[in-house]
Amino acid sequence: MDEIKALTNGEAEQILEVTKKQSIRNYSMISAMLWTGLRVSELCNLIIDDIMISGAVKRVLIVRKDIAKNSTQREIPLSPMLQKTLSELLAWVETKRGPLDSGWPVFQQYDRPAPITPRQVERILRSAGGLALGRRVWPHMLRHTFATNLLKVSNTRIVQQILGHKNLASTQVYVHPSADDRVDAIGRMGGEKV
Repeated sequence: MDEIKALTNGEAEQILEVTKKQSIRNYSMISAMLWTGLRVSELCNLIIDDIMISGAVKRVLIVRKDIAKNSTQREIPLSPMLQKTLSELLAWVETKRGPLDSGWPVFQQYDRPAPITPRQVERILRSAGGLALGRRVWPHMLRHTFATNLLKVSNTRIVQQILGHKNLASTQVYVHPSADDRVDAIGRMGGEKV
């Protein structure tokens, strides 16, 4: 049996529901991964300056080249829903720690403004996957899920740019069309929805 690489939209929603009950940090973190395709290391290294300008969450996230895997800066548009979620997270951080410092990590430890670690993100997601779906879920699955969903509404070149791949072949590993996607594609080709 093939290993599951992408979550269905229903599964992603179930994981978000579980993390929302845990904390705004966990919910925001999982939302950010599902809506941007960030690698876990990029997520952990985001600082407030990367997502905020003049007291508001930016419309476009700039993944700095010093945190990107290929040392190539890239831009990821942020959905209004994710902007709202990140605004709520930053308001919570400000309530807990006082005025925001632009150099602080976006996703912090609970007891201090130090970055959450990739290992902690893995544990949070493994726990949420167990509670929500009864199976293991890991951070890279969220990247696969993002790429698969983005491809449904765009093209491989856009997915490649947002994921930060130099090679189109690297991007194709991330797309996982379902049986319904294939049936729908054939139906659209004939001018009708199947």
